Amino acid sequence: MSLSFALEPEALTQHDLSPRAPNFFLVGTSKCGTTSLFHTLGRHPEVFACPVKEPGFFAPGLPVEPGSPTSWPDYLALFAAARSQRAVGEATTSYLATPGTAQRIRDRLPHARIVMVLRDPADRLFAYYVAARVAGASSSFQTWVEAERAKESARQPIFGVVWEGRYATHLRQYRDAFPASQLHVEWFEDYAGNERRTVQNCLAFLDLRTDLPLVLGVRLNETLEPLWPSLRPFRRVGARVLRSALSSANYARLRAMASRRPRLRPTVDERAWAIALYEVEIADLADMTGRDLSHWADARFAYGEPGP
Repeated sequence: MSLSFALEPEALTQHDLSPRAPNFFLVGTSKCGTTSLFHTLGRHPEVFACPVKEPGFFAPGLPVEPGSPTSWPDYLALFAAARSQRAVGEATTSYLATPGTAQRIRDRLPHARIVMVLRDPADRLFAYYVAARVAGASSSFQTWVEAERAKESARQPIFGVVWEGRYATHLRQYRDAFPASQLHVEWFEDYAGNERRTVQNCLAFLDLRTDLPLVLGVRLNETLEPLWPSLRPFRRVGARVLRSALSSANYARLRAMASRRPRLRPTVDERAWAIALYEVEIADLADMTGRDLSHWADARFAYGEPGP
């Protein structure tokens, strides 16, 4: 199930702006398959996908990759290769949760369309913990979360893995800045269960053809643990070399061959504790979207397998 609204045909065109300015954004959130989704959308002939993922231009003050644009001309230069594609977009997962980002996008690009993917916040938070454990963390789930919350409270603007899960708060800033017709919500569990339908939902929202062949099944940025843990000290160096030599898809395939999905799962008590952090937000989000999210508040609900 997705939340979307009909859009007037002219709404995807640029109004008094460079034709290379983006007209859609995948704003998050992280650990929801956004890298894979953006990659798949970018393979569609009517889509120009920004070659730099997470440019972060509309979330000033947050850490960005070296070389990320800081001026409007430099930002527009990222889309210089766009030609006749009807949809021109970028993906930055920090845009969803960074206060003020929705209004900054609205001020520059008032007709932009916004796509977001949301995941059970307790499930997503534990997925981040699993990634931390794979990277070498040894603390308990609750200790790790409390440490992350302490870091977030000291940041201005606030950002972090716990804060990102407050979806109702974040969706509200986009509803305040944009008409409902320019917002589209997808759900991670739907994406993991039926990738084709999710991609077609997004294409339909962008008024693009949904009947063309789609390249599906590419999983990028998936958390995996090595099959041979003794090689962990060499993994980062080897990964950098392989990333520079291979395409993203081929690197992902090679990485998957030498890795496996982590087996760590939360206990019922750990999940209940994480749900308590978000229970008000979950209820508010259900009211805002009309989506039945009762399973998000169920501590017995099985931890979801990592999706695309």
